[in-house]
Amino acid sequence: MASAVDRTETGVANLALRFIGETRRLSDVETDATAEAQYARDFLGIARETILSGYDWNFATRRASIAASATAPAFGYDYQYPLPSGCLRVREVVGAGQDYPWTIENDGTQQVLLIDMTSPVNVIYIADVTALAQWSSHGFSAYAAQLAAMMALPLSKDVQIARLIEDQAKRTIERAYELDALESGGVPAFPQGSWITARDATEY
Repeated sequence: MASAVDRTETGVANLALRFIGETRRLSDVETDATAEAQYARDFLGIARETILSGYDWNFATRRASIAASATAPAFGYDYQYPLPSGCLRVREVVGAGQDYPWTIENDGTQQVLLIDMTSPVNVIYIADVTALAQWSSHGFSAYAAQLAAMMALPLSKDVQIARLIEDQAKRTIERAYELDALESGGVPAFPQGSWITARDATEY
């Protein structure tokens, strides 16, 4: 019988090491003194945010109704809306369409949505899901692949090996996202700037 997936930071680090081809297993990524553990600690946070914000994962999608700030933008838009805590990327402003163009900026203290729509505004966004137990199996494998790609060069000290691992990671992440998208009943829409759209742009 297959063992349950260890949906912890130690679990994702060990999966990433397996992806790279390392045989060593970490007992606790936070306290282990090995080079593998140190590199994992260095990259865990940025790998998580990178893989989450790069794709429209179903498990990380949240909805919120947000209120306008008392302070209006200096110019260009009528209102600014502080984004929900933990928002990594806004997928959609419901009802905005072409009538209400919008953008995300930082007002000096926080990320805000700038738009001419009156309050409240409904948004669909990607959240920074730090509780790994909430991740889908597809998302978790993609996280491990992203972490492996980031750890490959520091661990192997070999550019060719690191490139091979990164290429395999790209394919793993693409497949994971395609499977995740099946749960939404549509064709996966890869956000601009993801590995997939960057790859497609070079094929023409």
